[in-house]
Parts: sequence; C-alpha cells; structure tokens
Amino acid sequence: MKAKKAKTIDLLKILQEKKTEFSAISALIAAAFAKVGYSDQSEHKLVARLRNDPAYVPELALVAYLSEQLVGHILLSKIEIKSSGDSIEGLALAPVSVHPNFQRLGIGSALIKQAHKIAQDLGFKFIVLIGHEDYYLDLATLKPINTV
Repeated sequence: MKAKKAKTIDLLKILQEKKTEFSAISALIAAAFAKVGYSDQSEHKLVARLRNDPAYVPELALVAYLSEQLVGHILLSKIEIKSSGDSIEGLALAPVSVHPNFQRLGIGSALIKQAHKIAQDLGFKFIVLIGHEDYYLDLATLKPINTV
C-alpha cells in the first residue's frame, strides 16, 4: 500500500481551480461526501456560495489531478477573529474532497500541505480546520504558519 501511495503522490498534479471545472468539482465534492455519516451532503453548495463571497481566495481553491482525471479539491476562505477591539485575518479550511475511488492514497494530505504552503506565501497568520477531527490528526506535523 505504501508503494502505491507514494507513486500516486508522485503523479499528482495540484493546480488552482478554474471556472470551467466548477461543475466537475461540484460532482466530485458530492461524491466524496455521499456516504459520510456526519455530513449533510451540502458541501458542494458551501463551495459554490464561498466562490461568490469576499472571503474567497482563488489561489487557495485547488484541484488535484491524476492522469488528467479530477480526483480532489480543497478550499480555504478568509475569516477574521475579533477580540477586545483587535482582529486578525486567517483562513478556514473546508472542505477537503477526494473522490471515493482515490481516498486513502494521500491526496487529501497533499492538497492540505500545498494549500498550507500557499497560505504562508500569501502572508496569512493561521488556518482553522473545519471538519472531522480524526481526519486531521495525520497532519499534526505541519509547521505553524506564524506565531500569533
């Protein structure tokens, strides 16, 4: 399994999403969450709404391809945390979607790591993970973006 996972990641191409892909991305997201018990199966609608919101960061809406096949998607959007008159801008990560036939191969992790790098390059201070806690445990080794 490790050899297949490593080979898959080597062949993975991660790019910024394009408008022409929105329909295929929506279908991918719906398929990825179709059998997830804790999901209300509306993640694809969330992504569509976020694309039309000022919180949308096009550089942080990424797709993953294997051999020209769309297999994954991630979206991070801007959030602001306010406290005692101060505020700090960061990102919310949700959702991460991988087609069911390609799950458990490291594609979701690769998308998250690439988005994390881009977020750092763009100067964001933090990322809040929104989703099932068990999924994100494998990513505890990501280095913090900045000390807040």
